[in-house]
Formats: sequence, structure tokens, C-alpha cells
Amino acid sequence: MSKRKVVWIINEYAGSPYHCMEYGHYYLARELKKYGYKPYIITASFSHLLKFPKKLKKSYEKEVIDDINYIWIKTVTYKGGTDKKRLLKWLQFSIKLFFLLGKKGLIEEPDYIIASTPEIFHLIPSMYLARRYNAKFIYEVRDIWPLPLSEIRRISQKHPIIKLMSKIEKKAYKSANLVISVLPNFQEYLKDIGIKVKNLEIIPNGICIKELENEEALPKNLIEKIPNNKFIVAYTGTLGKTNALEFLIKAAKILEKNEKINFLIVGKGEEEEKLKRLAKSLNLKNITFLPPISKKQVFSLLGGYVDVCYIGLIKKNLYILLMEAL
Repeated sequence: MSKRKVVWIINEYAGSPYHCMEYGHYYLARELKKYGYKPYIITASFSHLLKFPKKLKKSYEKEVIDDINYIWIKTVTYKGGTDKKRLLKWLQFSIKLFFLLGKKGLIEEPDYIIASTPEIFHLIPSMYLARRYNAKFIYEVRDIWPLPLSEIRRISQKHPIIKLMSKIEKKAYKSANLVISVLPNFQEYLKDIGIKVKNLEIIPNGICIKELENEEALPKNLIEKIPNNKFIVAYTGTLGKTNALEFLIKAAKILEKNEKINFLIVGKGEEEEKLKRLAKSLNLKNITFLPPISKKQVFSLLGGYVDVCYIGLIKKNLYILLMEAL
């Protein structure tokens, strides 16, 4: 019987149903196990997306979550997505990845290494480790970095950090045995920057149908905050700059005289306080903010209390290019 193929999934934002955001690689690892692979999720002890960050005593700690191996790497903490210490955390995580080499008691040698964005500095050790272990290198593009930094944060493309990140990005495309992306029109971006990749697969985000059957009831104190007998328009997720939630609040202003409609914003993020201030400045009584809830509770919320779901993106070339295929 041949040994199980070992897969390293490297994403410093990867979480689990018990730590929250992001869930994608937890589900990927779970599916890989069904096909006989042995996945390891390599992630950071802290990110601004985690609801319950991991407190570590050592630089590296292994944890088995739902029969999935997690390798937690200890990093600095920071206040939010725009905190300058976030860059320090990127570098710290990337440097510590190099030292996974030879840690046989902690992790098995990989046959495949999947390195996932949005963070991009970890691609350097990921490519290096793939060569050292003679493993296949797979580059997963979920967010195209460093493009958001120049388009959304308005950092000049001539900035040394942006230039460095662009070089790393292009090197990863050329070095990868396989590039995968969740973005439907990703090929157009590659043409735009003049990059040809050996193998490209577009794999959109999916959903676990079985989990819809195992939704978790909302706590009573949360239900009490949702207006009764109203037509509910809701957003659930990260309250980030790219989600264009100020337009949802402006829509609430336009409809404020319609007493049958209420707007619900559920989650947290760097724009949370700004959005609350905007709603307050407009003196809106038809909008409710709720804290983050678990994924299983989201199913319960959307299925039992929400009439319309909102999703938005700011009008930037980055999103226009990638979504125009839809």
C-alpha cells in the first residue's frame, strides 16, 4: 500500500469553525482526506479575521482539529487590517516558514505545497521549500496582491514594497506547477500583466450542502435585536473597505420613511466604526448592527430572518476586470 500524499496548505489567515474566518482551507483539507491525502494547514496564531486567535507558548505548535492537522506559527498581534504592524506579521510568518525545514517531529515532508493569497511574502519560503522537498508547488490566487494596495489603499505602484511584491507575484506564477483561482475572469488579469502560466484552473468557491442541514440556532439575546415583522435586507461578513457597505447605509437613508423595511449588518472589520458613525450622522433608525456570528448561525439567520441579502464591491478596475465575465 502506497503512503499517503502529504499536502501543506499555507495561508496565514486560515481559521476553522472554532476560530472563525477563513474557512476555505479547512473544507479543502477535509475533502483532500477523503481522497487519501494527508493535509497540514499552516497558519498564523493571529490575524484580524480570527474571532478567537490562538495563544501559543512556543513558536510552532501542532493541533488536530476535526482530524485535520494544523500547524500554528506564533506571530505578533495588531489592531486591524490597516495597522502597520500587519506588515511585520507578514514578514515574521514568512521567515518562520523557512524553519519548518527539518522539523520532522512537527510535520511530515510534503509532496505538494499549496500557497494561498492574500499575503504574498510567504510565497518566497513556499517556493524554496517546494524545491528542497522536491514537492509540487501550487499557487492559489484568492485575492490579487499587491493590486489592492495600489487601487484601494492608494499606495503608489512605484513604492519599493509594491515593486517587491509584484516581483514575488510574477515569480510565483512562473514557478508554479499549477495556478488555481476562485476568480472567474482571472485569465484576463494574467493577459493584462503579460504573464503566461503552465497550468491554470478556475475553481470557484463552493458550499457544503450537508452543513445546511446542521444549522445552529441564534442565541435569544441576538434574536431580540432583530426587528419583528419587518422586511429585512442584510449583509453578513467582513466589514471591509472593498464591500461598499456605505452604499447599503445610503440605501437605508433613501428608504427610511418606509417603516416596513429594516437593514441588518452582521460582522466586524476595519470599517465597522466608520459605518456606525455614518449611520448615526444620518440619524437612521432603520439599520441594526450585530456582532459576528458562527457560520452555522449564519445559515439560521439567512434562512429564518432575512428577505434580501446584500453583496457589494467598490468600483475599481481590479473588480471590474475580474467580474465582467459574469
